[in-house]
Amino acid sequence: MPSFKFFKKIYPYCLWVAPLLIGISAALYVGLKNEDDPLWKDLDAQLGKDYLTLDKSADSLQVLYETFHQKDFVDDSTAFKLIAKPYVPTMSFSKFKQYFNLVVNKKVILMSGVSGVGNTTLLSKIAALIATTDKSHRLDILCAPQFDLEYNKRFIGQFDEQGHFKKGKLLKFWDICLKNPNQKFVCMIDDFDKINPETLFGPELWQKLDEPRLPVIFDKDTIHIPDNFYLLCLTHTGVSSKIELNNEHFKRFGGQEMLEVNHGELILALREQLAKVKQMIPKQMAELAQKPTDKALMSAVEKSKKQLAALQDTPNLKRLVYFFIRTNELIENQYGKGHQLGQWCDIRKMYGKDDFIKIQNTFIQHVNAFRPAKELNAQDFKPIFYTIETKGKKQHSSPIFQFLDFLRQAGALNEFAVAGTFALVTGLFGWLFVRKRHKYIKEYTDKIHALSLDFEHKKRDYDNVLGNVNLLKREFEQLVLQQKVNYSEASFFYDSLEDKMRTMEITRDMNQSFLQLVDVFLEDNYLSDSEYQKLSQFLETIRAKISAEQYRAYKEEIERVYKVYGNQVKGLT
Repeated sequence: MPSFKFFKKIYPYCLWVAPLLIGISAALYVGLKNEDDPLWKDLDAQLGKDYLTLDKSADSLQVLYETFHQKDFVDDSTAFKLIAKPYVPTMSFSKFKQYFNLVVNKKVILMSGVSGVGNTTLLSKIAALIATTDKSHRLDILCAPQFDLEYNKRFIGQFDEQGHFKKGKLLKFWDICLKNPNQKFVCMIDDFDKINPETLFGPELWQKLDEPRLPVIFDKDTIHIPDNFYLLCLTHTGVSSKIELNNEHFKRFGGQEMLEVNHGELILALREQLAKVKQMIPKQMAELAQKPTDKALMSAVEKSKKQLAALQDTPNLKRLVYFFIRTNELIENQYGKGHQLGQWCDIRKMYGKDDFIKIQNTFIQHVNAFRPAKELNAQDFKPIFYTIETKGKKQHSSPIFQFLDFLRQAGALNEFAVAGTFALVTGLFGWLFVRKRHKYIKEYTDKIHALSLDFEHKKRDYDNVLGNVNLLKREFEQLVLQQKVNYSEASFFYDSLEDKMRTMEITRDMNQSFLQLVDVFLEDNYLSDSEYQKLSQFLETIRAKISAEQYRAYKEEIERVYKVYGNQVKGLT
């Protein structure tokens, strides 16, 4: 057995070796720990986000519509009725307004999008608002391969046997535009990439699209492109494209606008499906009560219940949306954006808990249809599935792995192995120092965020928050002076602080304006229907500048005031 003298001999070494080993072990634990994917956490907020969709924006659509046509319509739901045929698209009002204004400003637009991104629906609804309710104000052209010359004859025109030019549908459409200069007209060309644009328009008009001042005369008719004419050309990026767009096309159509994949609309589609299933189940149950032995009905009810469970399972939906986003990013990085799949493809229907392999195979089949040099396969999805299985951890994202991978790619891994221990210890201590600085940033950022939440929930007023913020700023400035926080980190903190204060200032101003408006209307202790409508309209105008919670609070206050000073008082009088 070891003697007492032996323990006495090694004791001095244990005093510094043991702490060193503990420190190295702790550093290795931290250094080998994978990082969290920010998207995983952010999706919790996105899945609960309140989107202002088109079906809730009839008034805003009407304002957009009347402003564009510069006239008031008797029916204040005209715009909504136009886009509601045959259905209201599931998208945010802000997106629709953005692209509507883009079309209005450019007049000629070439929009491209991948399969399932919804560009046909978007442009069709925009065209509906431009053309009004008069069908003669709209011309639709749906292109198909190998019909280039036929389209030229049909839409541009041709010379007859006597040498006289007979105008096609597009030139006749332009004549109607010219005869009605105060009205708006639109032509939508779908699948524009399936034909040759030069052949469709013909050489003369193709040149005129590039230089509008160029005179074009067919027979005795001089051709003019009307100022009140809007041209919407739509292309689909993918295997079905016949032509590859280039600068010759872009310069004639004002460049190329790309409609990006939007996972927010995937979330909206899932909510819409949840609402449909909730409505469907009671009807199915009522039918089953009438026919209790009908096996088909029993199967349908069971299927609907499974769908309802999957759609109400927030973690399940979170996994689906995460997989959709990260897979499209993977495809963009390896193959390019044109190989992605949009939110309106069949994936939105694959929300079952066991549907991930079906979703994976859908992406694989779609990408490999392009015949890439390296085909997409199941192995490519491993990092995505790893994050899902570990609830947010990014595979191979630990500091040590990232460093070793960098050395491997640089061909310096062998050299590193020689001096590995020294470099590792040095790097870890440096990393811990950086972490300490980041801790200061997080601590003060969290304090500012807490003040912001208190203000939002009316636990503190603006002046109280401002006073506390100034105290925190002075404390943080001391950290900067003591070099515990560097300049770039301090800049990040100050930018974040400025954004928070600007948001709170806007909220305060909106609140003051709202309260002042209420006070003005209640000077006579009576709130008329007209004043009630004005309050509601004012609330809608500031909706985008305030939080959803504040919007609901103002809405409830309007209803309360109207109940107390409107209906009851009116009833007494």
